[in-house]
Amino acid sequence: MNVLVVGGTRGLGRAVVVAAHAAGHTLTAMARDAAGFAAPVTGVRMVVGDAGDADDVERAVAGQHAVVWAVSVPPGRDGAHAASRGAALVIAAMARHGVRRLVCVTCAGAGGAARRGLVRGRLVPPALSRALAEDALRQEAAVRASAADWILVRPAVLTRGAATGLYQVLTEPPAGPLRRIARGDVAEFVVGNLEAPDYVRRIVLLSG
Repeated sequence: MNVLVVGGTRGLGRAVVVAAHAAGHTLTAMARDAAGFAAPVTGVRMVVGDAGDADDVERAVAGQHAVVWAVSVPPGRDGAHAASRGAALVIAAMARHGVRRLVCVTCAGAGGAARRGLVRGRLVPPALSRALAEDALRQEAAVRASAADWILVRPAVLTRGAATGLYQVLTEPPAGPLRRIARGDVAEFVVGNLEAPDYVRRIVLLSG
């Protein structure tokens, strides 16, 4: 299937591109800077653009069968509304082009951890972490209100490790803290659920 990975040139997005390519999907990676993608795989279509720009999103979404949101807003950038705005544009473009599946990776912080200074595995200043957590909640609300076959993924703190296959998929809040999880395992889960019905219209937490 044709899969768009928004934020697909580095970090988790890059891991998703690699895993999806290995699974036989046709990949489009959207990012602000194509030079950031040292592709270990061939045949990846690059769309250089901003997820906050409607025209760029439209170009990227056209012709896709599924969309993965794997954008990480770096500390210091004005990202107080980046995730929610980007999600709204992606959802609108998906509706126009008849794209049903959306796998949206937010962060465990959408459930509270970011308020303690952790966002997608990074320590960030409290004021910024609160802003990103609040925007993640706005993003999730937009996804949940959409007509897409969505899956919201909240991973624990990410490590740079390859997939181990040893991780937990939770649909209810755990009694204790989530354990660090390899970036490769999150990518494996995302790719494994590009077509599967198991977690459609559900929020899942991933823990190592």
